[in-house]
Amino acid sequence: MQDIVEQLLSYIRGIWRQRWYALLVAWTLSIAGWAFVIYQPDQYEATARVQVDSYSILQPLLNDMTVPVSSPERIRQLQQTIKSRPNLEKVVRTADLDLKTTSDGEFDKVVNQLEKNLNFRRAGNNELYFISYTDDDPAQAKRVVQALLNLFIEKALGDTRQDTNSAQRFLEKQIDEYSQRLLESENRLKDFKRKNLGLMPEQGKDYYQRLQEANSRVEEAELELRQAENLAAELQRQLTGESPTFGMMAPPSVTTSVPELDSRIARLQSNLDELLTRYTDKHPDVVNTRSRIDELLKQRQEALKAGASATTGGMPLETNPVFQQLKISASEAEARAASLRVKVAEYRAKAEELDKKVYILPQIEQELGQLTRDYDVTKQNYDKLIQKREQARISQDREQNTSDISFKVIDPPRVPPEPVGPNRLLLLSGVFAVALGAGFAVALVISQVLSTFDSPRMLMQQMQVPVFGTVSLVLSPQAQRIRRVKNWVFLALISALLPVYGGLVYLQTIARVSGSGS
Repeated sequence: MQDIVEQLLSYIRGIWRQRWYALLVAWTLSIAGWAFVIYQPDQYEATARVQVDSYSILQPLLNDMTVPVSSPERIRQLQQTIKSRPNLEKVVRTADLDLKTTSDGEFDKVVNQLEKNLNFRRAGNNELYFISYTDDDPAQAKRVVQALLNLFIEKALGDTRQDTNSAQRFLEKQIDEYSQRLLESENRLKDFKRKNLGLMPEQGKDYYQRLQEANSRVEEAELELRQAENLAAELQRQLTGESPTFGMMAPPSVTTSVPELDSRIARLQSNLDELLTRYTDKHPDVVNTRSRIDELLKQRQEALKAGASATTGGMPLETNPVFQQLKISASEAEARAASLRVKVAEYRAKAEELDKKVYILPQIEQELGQLTRDYDVTKQNYDKLIQKREQARISQDREQNTSDISFKVIDPPRVPPEPVGPNRLLLLSGVFAVALGAGFAVALVISQVLSTFDSPRMLMQQMQVPVFGTVSLVLSPQAQRIRRVKNWVFLALISALLPVYGGLVYLQTIARVSGSGS
């Protein structure tokens, strides 16, 4: 602790020895700094406030018919780009800041100064924007703020229309391209169908579904054919098993019952054919229908036998109504069997034809599916583009008659009569403090460069030799008077800085008050 105190005292004694350098530096810096502050030009700030209303009553009404645009987001993006280089150059030319520039370098300096002194910001979370610019010419500051305000409104409205026009041009170009692509897709699909006529899928069914259905139709037709052949064989057996003559005509009750039974058997047989296409042989409906057919066949046989025994006289077999009805039924059964043979042959031929094209049709269906998908995608995109173009057209018509954005100038550009800068009181105080500090710092540095030993202790520490004693300097009375005069002169001169500083502060305060009052 003793060493620290000793070191501080050494610094103070060194500053005191070089006090005239401190005085010279303090006065020099104070006079130069105060003169610089006093002669600084006044800075005037022009301000303006504008409110942006991005709500439009037409927006919810035309929400699904126009292109959705985020107006607040667009304004925020414009706020970030309003101080771009091209916009600042436009403000410089509009506000006539470039009249005194004679070269590109001077013009760049003006633009850089504008960017430095210009402030454009959003006030809080509201759609309220604040514009300010500081300049030594109040009229020029006002022109700059007015130019930036006009540019902001112009950009907000003009960019929207420009974006809409650009969107329409882009949509028109895309529609032309997709129209050509759609026509090409239609031609490819049409040529492919024409080239592969007869090999196209049916009702959205692929090759394997068509082959399975063809085989199923063959099986069903073969089943119907076997049933028809069995019926025809049974009727033929009954014809060949009858006696050549039936005698006299059977009673009406007997002869009329055979055709009725044949009709019922035919209806049941038709029902059975239909049931077999849907169910198996063991289905209850199929079993029940077959039982009824067998029962009717037995009744028919008994009716024929009863008719034969009831005849009292002979008559030609060809004229016997029972025999004639039996022949008709046999002919119908044979005709149905022949028709089913043709049907089976045709179905089998189609199934065999599909089976032979097992390597061709799937590939054709795959190519057709690809062409169809390409066409559908192109058609869907084309329809969407048409819809978007209509939305863009409605949006453009709406913007030409009204706008999503409205501007309300809350505070027009104005410049207060009193300057906003420089803050001379603060600068004068700063110069005074810096000058005093710099003076003492210079004195300290010089004292360290031209160092001396202030005490026997320091001499002993530096030289590493013992000090046996000291000799004090004894000044004559005249020398003491000269020293005292110098000390008083120094104190007077260093103290004179304070009233000079106070006077400047007082004059500046009076000037500010008088300026505010006027």
